[in-house]
Amino acid sequence: MMRKLLALSLAAGMLAFTTGCPSKDKTTKTETTTGSGTDQKASLELAPPGDVKIKQGGEAPVHVKVTRKNTNEDITVKFSDLPEGVKVKEESTAITGGEGDGKFTLVATADAKETKDKAAKVTVTDKTGKLTAHQSFKVTVQPK
Repeated sequence: MMRKLLALSLAAGMLAFTTGCPSKDKTTKTETTTGSGTDQKASLELAPPGDVKIKQGGEAPVHVKVTRKNTNEDITVKFSDLPEGVKVKEESTAITGGEGDGKFTLVATADAKETKDKAAKVTVTDKTGKLTAHQSFKVTVQPK
């Protein structure tokens, strides 16, 4: 009985180790080959935004940081899986060519659903649609 319990614990530990846990210090990166004659790798790296706490009826900033390599295309920024009643304030969610930072604002309605650590996602895509990267972050909606 003890051996079975030990084997089961070991198997569960190995499964957890191999699947891993998301880390706040990792970036996602997508590369594509561009150019004519002398191919260059173009890439976008997206740093994870910090977790966001927002009160019902309030606003909170989100900082999106992108590192570019061999690309100056405009980047579209898309937020998804936000909590119910939370949206992005800015009409244009883009980072213009050559820039690496975007500052955006999340807005919660007065009746936004209270939520703790809701997994949300930010995705960046270049104008060509060939380069894309995404990161997860947590959004907490607190009562007024």
